[in-house]
Amino acid sequence: MRDYKFIAFFFAGLALHSGLFAQSQDFASLGYANTAAAYLYLPNNAQSIALSGSVTAWKNKSSWSQFNPALLDAVNPYSVSFTTAIMDNDRHFYAAAVPIPTGPYFITGISLISFGVNNIEGRDEFGGLTQNFNDNETAVALTAAGKLPYNISCGIAGRYLNQMLETGRANGFGFDAGATYDPFSCLTIGISALHIGSHLAWNTGENDLVRPTGRLGIAGNLADSTLRIEGDFIKADYMPLEMSAGAEYVLLKMFAVRAGASTSVLIADQKSALPDFSAGLGIYFNFLTADFACKIPGNGLAPSYRISLTIDIPAAMKQW
Repeated sequence: MRDYKFIAFFFAGLALHSGLFAQSQDFASLGYANTAAAYLYLPNNAQSIALSGSVTAWKNKSSWSQFNPALLDAVNPYSVSFTTAIMDNDRHFYAAAVPIPTGPYFITGISLISFGVNNIEGRDEFGGLTQNFNDNETAVALTAAGKLPYNISCGIAGRYLNQMLETGRANGFGFDAGATYDPFSCLTIGISALHIGSHLAWNTGENDLVRPTGRLGIAGNLADSTLRIEGDFIKADYMPLEMSAGAEYVLLKMFAVRAGASTSVLIADQKSALPDFSAGLGIYFNFLTADFACKIPGNGLAPSYRISLTIDIPAAMKQW
């Protein structure tokens, strides 16, 4: 029992302090850097990062429903997940999610994403230096999913957005909808529409649109579910089609090795881009799952990293 406590505290401390270690350029590598709430387009947990975001149909006990609210139906209830990015001292990225079952065929969940940059260099209209300022962005989502006949699951999510940029303040709302279909026990098809009507309304009277996004994914379980693969197609408003693929292989029911690749989102007049590559590792303990991931952008920016923890609360209470 003491071993499990040590493992839990070790990884929790590592996750909480990893934001102070190194620099990441996740959001710039996406090609969405000039859009509102750009952090929403990036997979927010380590498992999703390792699979290059190919998680529209990815069902398992620690899946997050960021890219398809219907996936909440497959998540282990009464669990708590936490993710942080490895960034420098002036930036932070945190995400958390808690699913709560509300019946035999229905589950709800709440999730939080927080992203911020401090000490941004200020400039006036002539290019002269001014006082530094901060940017802090937050998204809180309430998700509901349930099972329907014929192996269909559906989900919806409502999201509140908030941003504070220097003296500016913005608030907004948006919605997601998605579904999954299991034609066979080894195959899942997922489809979702994200950021429906999503926007940020500023206290200056301006409005920023969060790009609506459609996703289609197909996932398969092979070799007695020890090998899982998925391919996704992603289309955001006014952005080129993006394709991604990821795979996971489970060893000894204790370790998961993951890898993925995706086409880089093309930026403005950029004619071509190399694929992004990613890799990761999952470690399963009795009540704790620890996931690590690294993404290498194809456009030459620095690698980015994620650490995620998922704690099964009922299992943890039995151990402690």
